[in-house]
Amino acid sequence: QPRRIAATSAAIRVAYELGESPGLSVGFHVRLERRPPTFDSSIEFVTTGVLLRRLLGGFSKALEGVTHIVVDEVHERDREIDLLLGVLRDLLVQRKEAADLPNTKIIVMSATLDSDAFSGYFGNCPVISVPSKTLYPVVEYFLEDVQNIIAPERKPQRKAPKKSVKDSWGHRTVNDWKTTVVDPVERALMEEKVITGEALRSENRDDISVIVRETKGEKKVSRESDSYDLALCKIMSELVVNLVRSSRVPLAGSNGGAILCFLPGWDEIQTVKKRIFQLLPGASGSGTSFGAPLLSIHILHSAIPHLQQREVFSPVPASSVKLILATSIAETSITIDDVTVVIDSGRIRESNWHAASRMTSLDVTYASLARATQRIGRAGRVREGVCYRLYSRSFRSVLRGAEVPEILRCSLEGLALLAVGVTEGYRIPSKGLIARLMDPPDASRVARAVEQLETIDAIERSDDGGVQLESMSALGLHLARLPVEPVVGRMLILGVLLKAVDAAITIAACLSTQDFLSALPTRPETMTVVQNSLSGTSDVLALVKVYEDWLGSSEIERLSGKDPASRFFISEGALRLVSRLREQLQFALYRQGFFGGGGGSADSTPASLNTHGDDENVRCALICAGTLGNIAHRVGADGIELLTKGVSNARVHPTSVVSDGVGFGGRSAWYTYVELTRTRGIYVRANTVARPLELLLFAAARVDPVSRFWVSALPPGLDRAADATLPS
Repeated sequence: QPRRIAATSAAIRVAYELGESPGLSVGFHVRLERRPPTFDSSIEFVTTGVLLRRLLGGFSKALEGVTHIVVDEVHERDREIDLLLGVLRDLLVQRKEAADLPNTKIIVMSATLDSDAFSGYFGNCPVISVPSKTLYPVVEYFLEDVQNIIAPERKPQRKAPKKSVKDSWGHRTVNDWKTTVVDPVERALMEEKVITGEALRSENRDDISVIVRETKGEKKVSRESDSYDLALCKIMSELVVNLVRSSRVPLAGSNGGAILCFLPGWDEIQTVKKRIFQLLPGASGSGTSFGAPLLSIHILHSAIPHLQQREVFSPVPASSVKLILATSIAETSITIDDVTVVIDSGRIRESNWHAASRMTSLDVTYASLARATQRIGRAGRVREGVCYRLYSRSFRSVLRGAEVPEILRCSLEGLALLAVGVTEGYRIPSKGLIARLMDPPDASRVARAVEQLETIDAIERSDDGGVQLESMSALGLHLARLPVEPVVGRMLILGVLLKAVDAAITIAACLSTQDFLSALPTRPETMTVVQNSLSGTSDVLALVKVYEDWLGSSEIERLSGKDPASRFFISEGALRLVSRLREQLQFALYRQGFFGGGGGSADSTPASLNTHGDDENVRCALICAGTLGNIAHRVGADGIELLTKGVSNARVHPTSVVSDGVGFGGRSAWYTYVELTRTRGIYVRANTVARPLELLLFAAARVDPVSRFWVSALPPGLDRAADATLPS
């Protein structure tokens, strides 16, 4: 299964159908939790990542006694699913020549897959087609229908502003929202120039932009505006309240019915939840009474604890309505029996890799038709269901059929490292395995990823009869088990060695959160305050300081707007995202034994590994390690331009805390950066002032003893500059 809640809930359900508890003939294994089956003839539900990591030990060992592998929800095409399918396909080929490999049967399935494509990938294997209709009919409504449902709730103002009609709750009505936002966008989408892939602005309006770009012949539609998703959240909140108040949520048998809302992410979930509380006077807590019925609100998100996720399966009394605010995690593999209403925002958060910054961003875009099919299928399980789409019928026609495979829009270093691990010992070059995937990424990207892994000593090369093979180093084995990019994982391990592990974990969480790194609004009028209060030498350290101060702030300070998040206009949601990632990284280090016997636990790091954590020089050194190769050197007579990788005329971005060029008591010659961007000029962003010695020790992979200070990790030109500035 692609997700842990899918694996565990399916295992529990199958065990229940067999009249037993998990751990007998049915078991599961997910991250942080395992209940293996004990009977010889058994079923084990695992996540894709767990199976891939089992295969690191070799096919024979990992698949001993396994007669069948069923890979579910393959339509999602995330990078682990694609890699697993490639590995299993190679297994089918290899076992024809190797008698020691298991004769395991492979079954791949999904309710919305392209069966011809998958069958062709596996050598035209047989296809079994099972009709995938819901048990009961589901009525589908679109935005124009939703408008008619909640418009009667409005109390129009006597004097409406020209630009925006607002209701008694202080926001725009559905009619106004649809007129000013939805209709212009949809008209623009249907114009011929959009069909050719050009980017448009919707009739000079500021709150919506429509970008259409072509990816492998398909048009990808996204609307890049926070106000657009805020409008969707408001409409969804009001629709929920209207349905509950008017008793239009069908019961689920003898129990109360449930509304399942699909939203793109955590911030939108919290927005809808808060809005519902605003619309219901006196609302508080997760069970909100405003008469009859009772509304019980649950959140289904990958970041919340697993036990809390399972609460969504608990039924509610007939006098209640269960509201589940979920991301795409609820689309597949899980069955919540009492869902009778689905509200689909039509939006998802999709990861995209930015090669310039070596970072992944989560961009909000429209879900595909395949996802729309999965979402409507969540209703109609126990009785007739209803699905409300928060987009129009006409807009549906321009949605893409399926998502672009994640492997084409993600970093390849982590994937390449896993590929090295699973192919080791079977004379299969990792680059060859990746090239044989269903939609292989560009070969040059794969080559750069493998080269980067070799640079940080994560893999080793060998020549086996003229075949160039890679194998994992001891460091690579650890990096493969950390939930961050290998370069950032290497920085975490350096944090342990430098006895600054807490600082390293926080820096790693910041470097892995694109939205957070661009969160500090350092305008000219606030620059001095930021430099004096946070950091004058590093944008990254300034954000780390905001996080640490926010973590130490009280609830009263946060409510009164006196905490760092409020003072520096940083989203509390971004800070909470960093906090959740910190917890994952800390647990990963603990589980791999990096805390040793120093008294640390999964919840806290040992004091002995934090003796240098407050030293700013050590923190800067860690940033050098985490931004390996992203180095800028001040050149030119005026000292304004910077020499970077492939660019000789970059500049420090004016919003950076080091934009004045001063650091460590004098004009800085060296910087590390996270992102190289091109707007009106070429700028380096998220910068840190660095000393040459820090670059040599932590941002460099090799030092050539012949040319003395020549550093191979530095781009051409910077190596000679480093030699000139380093002490003898």
